[in-house]
Amino acid sequence: MFVLAFLASRQVKVWSNTESLWTQVIDNYPDLELARKARGKYYYLQYSQSTNSSERQKFENSALADFDIAMKKGTKDAAVYDAAGVILENRNDMNRALMCLNKALSIEPANGGFLYNRAMIFDRLGRKEESIADYTKALGLDPAISLKILSNRAVLLTETGKYAEAEMDLSRLISADSSNYMYYYNRAYTRLKQNKVYDAVEDYRAVLKLHPGDEQASGALREIARGLSRQQL
Repeated sequence: MFVLAFLASRQVKVWSNTESLWTQVIDNYPDLELARKARGKYYYLQYSQSTNSSERQKFENSALADFDIAMKKGTKDAAVYDAAGVILENRNDMNRALMCLNKALSIEPANGGFLYNRAMIFDRLGRKEESIADYTKALGLDPAISLKILSNRAVLLTETGKYAEAEMDLSRLISADSSNYMYYYNRAYTRLKQNKVYDAVEDYRAVLKLHPGDEQASGALREIARGLSRQQL
């Protein structure tokens, strides 16, 4: 009984947290996919939650090392590929990041979070249309991140000259959060591009109401006023 109690007390220390539990398994079976993905997810969670830069770097390195082994062993866990892709994007290894997100989506094609992450990678690779397409799919799949999707998609729609669609996204954002003056500012720009001058004026006035003294909005209103005066002349 004393021997068993001693062994049990030692094992309790091993089971005290996810890291120590799976590290013991990995020490004995270093290439075990289950252990690597489990510990990798633990490290990734710590990386996501940490606010200390050096600590974040340590957890990021540890998570990716475990994920790399799990992926080499052919893991079928889509979350592993997604998390690895996020880390690789953070490291500017965009091609590998895209490969990981493609793999994650081949396993779970209807995952809005994965589509959102791939959309960001497409954007950074300059593949704007593919990024817009992924954001559009993600919007219908994951309402929890709809505001982030609309915000990012509105920027891309504006950059690609789809001003009417960008205006609609910004209007939806304003409906959800009417206190964000940047939404009005960006919508004003899309409206000017569509020659909706008076609608743009209303947006710039909303900017100044929410953010008094904004020089860009004031300057835009002065420029519009000069343009209208020249037209009248």
